[in-house]
Amino acid sequence: MRVKEASSMEIEMQFTHLCMGCMNNKGSVEVCPHCQWEESSKAKAPNHLPPRTMLSDQFLVGKVIDEDFYTITYLAFDTKKHQKLAIREFFPSRIVSRSTEDYSISFPSSESQEPFHFGLNKFAEETNLLTNSQPKRGIAKILTLLETNHTAYRIREYVEGTNFERFIKIDRGQISYTLLAKVIQPVISGLEYLHSRGILHYTLQPDNIIVTEKK
Repeated sequence: MRVKEASSMEIEMQFTHLCMGCMNNKGSVEVCPHCQWEESSKAKAPNHLPPRTMLSDQFLVGKVIDEDFYTITYLAFDTKKHQKLAIREFFPSRIVSRSTEDYSISFPSSESQEPFHFGLNKFAEETNLLTNSQPKRGIAKILTLLETNHTAYRIREYVEGTNFERFIKIDRGQISYTLLAKVIQPVISGLEYLHSRGILHYTLQPDNIIVTEKK
């Protein structure tokens, strides 16, 4: 007997206790006791996926944690593996927009389609290359590539920690050479690994370098 798979709405209803700001259990309250995220919070920009969007009947999308000219990164939750993740969406905001009906990519003009698909293919190639590579210190583990909404999503592990921009402000912007070397060395090693495979980062900056407790 074939068991009917749950729909996106049914899956979402099973995880109403999760906070979209931190993916911890908030119970039934409106404001999360862990991070003060309000359940009624909406997407901060029209190009963002709304909190609690389901992707591929598996990934529950939360708040935006990073954004640049080409991508939007969301906090997320794998409803099958019960695991907190980060999802990076290919979304070059200068040449595309988002449909308000189904959240898929749309093009303001036909001229934007060619550069979009060129970038999309590169994004997918890099994701597949990283997915099939050995885990490397300094680089978040890439789990898989998801293609939906006329674009692609890079599913990766979520790294708990503090971004470097906030980290250096903890002690009034002062940091010892020894500690700085501990933080930066894995970053340099990770960049060397990426460059050796023809992958360029482009947007490396203090707010997307995560310092973990292990440092």
